[in-house]
Amino acid sequence: NIARQPVSALIPYGKADLLIGIDILEAARALDPRGRRRIASKDRTAAVINTDKIATIRGLLGLDDFDPAALEQTIRRNTASADYLARNISRICEKYLGSKLYANMMMLGFAFQKGLIPVSMHSIAWAIKDTIHIDFRKNLYAFNMGRKLMVQEDLFIGPPARGDWRDILEEKCRWTIRRYRRGTAMADGLRQIAAELIGTLADLEESEKSAAIVRLADCVRWGGLDYARRYAEAVARVCKADTAAGGYAATRAVIHNLASAMLIKDPFFIAELATGPEKRARDREKYNVNPANGDRIVYRHLIHGQVRLAGRTIPLALSLPSWVLVGLRSLRFLRKLVPFWRREQEFLGRYERLVSEFAYVTDAEYRRAMAGLSSPQCMQCIDPRCQDLELGCPLGNRIPLWVELACQGLWPQAAEELHATNNFPEFTSRICQAPCQAACKQGLAGFPVQVADLERQVVERAFTSGWVTPAPPPRKTGRKVAVVGSGPAGLAAAQQLARAGHEVTVFEKDAAGGGLLRYGIPASRLDKGLIDRRLEQLRGEGVVFRTGVQVGRDIAPKRLREQFDAVCLATGASRARDLDVPGRQQRGVHFAMDFLRQANEQPAGQYVAEAGAISAKGKVVAVIGGGLTGADCVEEALVQGAKMVHQFEILPRAAAESRNTAVLPAAAVDRQWCVVTKQFGGDGDCINEIRGAKVRWLHSDGGPVMRELPGSDFRVKVDLALLAMGFDPVVDADLAAGLGLATDADGRIAATHGATSSPDVFVAGDLAMGPAYVAAAIASGRDAAEAIDTYLTKTPPRTAEAVSADHRQM
Repeated sequence: NIARQPVSALIPYGKADLLIGIDILEAARALDPRGRRRIASKDRTAAVINTDKIATIRGLLGLDDFDPAALEQTIRRNTASADYLARNISRICEKYLGSKLYANMMMLGFAFQKGLIPVSMHSIAWAIKDTIHIDFRKNLYAFNMGRKLMVQEDLFIGPPARGDWRDILEEKCRWTIRRYRRGTAMADGLRQIAAELIGTLADLEESEKSAAIVRLADCVRWGGLDYARRYAEAVARVCKADTAAGGYAATRAVIHNLASAMLIKDPFFIAELATGPEKRARDREKYNVNPANGDRIVYRHLIHGQVRLAGRTIPLALSLPSWVLVGLRSLRFLRKLVPFWRREQEFLGRYERLVSEFAYVTDAEYRRAMAGLSSPQCMQCIDPRCQDLELGCPLGNRIPLWVELACQGLWPQAAEELHATNNFPEFTSRICQAPCQAACKQGLAGFPVQVADLERQVVERAFTSGWVTPAPPPRKTGRKVAVVGSGPAGLAAAQQLARAGHEVTVFEKDAAGGGLLRYGIPASRLDKGLIDRRLEQLRGEGVVFRTGVQVGRDIAPKRLREQFDAVCLATGASRARDLDVPGRQQRGVHFAMDFLRQANEQPAGQYVAEAGAISAKGKVVAVIGGGLTGADCVEEALVQGAKMVHQFEILPRAAAESRNTAVLPAAAVDRQWCVVTKQFGGDGDCINEIRGAKVRWLHSDGGPVMRELPGSDFRVKVDLALLAMGFDPVVDADLAAGLGLATDADGRIAATHGATSSPDVFVAGDLAMGPAYVAAAIASGRDAAEAIDTYLTKTPPRTAEAVSADHRQM
């Protein structure tokens, strides 16, 4: 399914040469290296970024916020530093040209002068004049201002920017003095609270200290000094219990999220924000208002709402002058009368309990605590990208809903909601690349909701409490379905079909069910007992497992079609990609899956003769490939006691890491990108070195082109080489022919949305959409089950004569 592949609608993944970010939020979303619609890369993309904060719908509703400075740092890290500009272009244009509308033209001027737009000045001027008939001269002036910026970046800098947290604190104190009658005393109190808090946060980065000061001042505006002290004490409490080894992640989450919970956007706080002297000063600068020239701003505050009267809902649209809101902000004592007050207070109380209970001993306990501390914004998300089928979870998990249920302590309901779209959350929470977490909008500010850890908590609590039980169907349909393969896609298809009332038999060629989950994932990442636990549930729902049976060898495809009404092939990407270089046939060069399979079979009691064993103990190991399988090989080699592990990836770092979110230990691991393996050196019998070279990737009309860098050849001494360069989703030719399936020259099955050329044969998982991660495989299995159920519902049972006729035609 191409919708689940890493492509952009217009630009190939990571291949943009120039990123002009007029909206910094959208620019950041377009280059997250973990995202699947990424257009930019650090190796090739120049960036011109407008750091002006453009309001979003969620922001206008007072439900969301983002930090342009944090987004700008994200963009800077993931684009080419040599060709980079980040300035508040909108403010410059508004100040010097009277409107923000000229920002795009100014950014084009900078890019042109930098040599990033390969056309002549004459052509540019002609294009501007030809397309912009009104105000042509001012647009051309904006273009030339952008060119000036390239030559002298300190132009148009305006007033000095705020410095460290001390400058921000003093600025907030000045506004406090102007706003309140007892402003001087309140400012002194704010300084005292801030000094104590910053003393606790001494080891944090400057940006986090500044963020804490801003939120501390907002707490003063919301509820006074006591409310601010309540915030500061909670943050300090977490920081004292936190650890530098984890980057003070818990403290950073609480700085942002506790303030979000405390700063309830009730009418009184909205009135405070809308009428304070700080906002009026910003508005005067924003709209170029000079009172000395007689300019003034007249405010009309639009309030939309609804009331119920006599059983009817009546919409309200009010236009209020400023004096009404000025009066409203002094009525904070009426807060308890606001309809949503109780709900917000309950939520704040739950979050403060998480803060007060923060403690850990192990890394697992720290992750569990972080899951709760990072999640409060999730349930208020208006447009959750995490559950988007393309940007986030391919299963379409309703993440904000079950996160909210979990945070409310409604664990059974959270588990039920989680299982409604995901058959095996215990697998996805451990080994999935978590595109949902990468897509989380809170991650743009550095604090994504820890979806995977929360998911693990929910499902493990569900199993421990006995909420996960077999769910057999209320009635049987009498139809039979064969599922070939017991990986995540096959198991998901089998469970959905069994729950629909069909009789399901799963054929697995290995001795135990689980497929790649059992034999391809190291036990350190996925305990095999979790697989057995889930298989027991499937058996309770009526699924029959026939292990040690290979379809096509132990049972003929003809017999399979005679015995079953439909067949679902979910055999995965079974053919490993080889490396055709000199020395490949020597001992010591193995496919990654052979190495991982042996490692996973040993704990299960499978005997491997010493002569055939693939062991990394005491050896220097080379892993060829930088994807998830390569990362698993590195991890398993270290577990076995490898002396040193080299990992070589032919792709650039950004492209490789977008496919691999595994965190590998730095010790004893050497990872290199843009490396081509040219030869396995040795004595003709066993390898002893790898010969390779550095490469670079160039852009061409036909796509990326690899070029070897002259003089970059190198040699590395190794004792064991593991090939982890990916897999091809193919099926055995005899099996395909026996099922009447059309295949291409490489052995791939021709399929559309899981349906094949044989109406009663379907495919799921890698066979349907190519190699993908576990959540996509489960989604594909569910889709295949739905297609099979629809087929069986519309198709009457075949008679024995019809089956025989089908085979005579094949």
